[in-house]
Amino acid sequence: HDAAPMSAVEPHDFPLTGRGLRTTRAVAAGEELLAVPLDECWHGESARASAVLVPVVRCGAELSDTDAVALQLLAERRRGATSMRAAHLAELPATSDATLFWSAAELDELRGVLKSSFSASASAESGATSSSV
Repeated sequence: HDAAPMSAVEPHDFPLTGRGLRTTRAVAAGEELLAVPLDECWHGESARASAVLVPVVRCGAELSDTDAVALQLLAERRRGATSMRAAHLAELPATSDATLFWSAAELDELRGVLKSSFSASASAESGATSSSV
């Protein structure tokens, strides 16, 4: 099964949704744009079979697919240019803005925003209930 020519798609950073692929030309309905062999994808089964995780799995550690892939990704990133996935890793963002990495002040600000949002929502619901009685 041959992959479609890469000229049909290209990497792109979309303003609202982030990194992805976009077409580079008009395409026909049902046309295959890209094929990626499963053994070249990041997935839990291959991560657990990777040399770095086999000892962890043998010790009885139960890793979710997400955890296994994350650990494999970290191990491959540490290998740098010697990683067989170096080209793919180079395309990934170097940092993440996940709440896991937020400071206490940033989390407190989020709590305040959520609290005021819930309060406003509860007030609106309360007003709607009392006006309909």
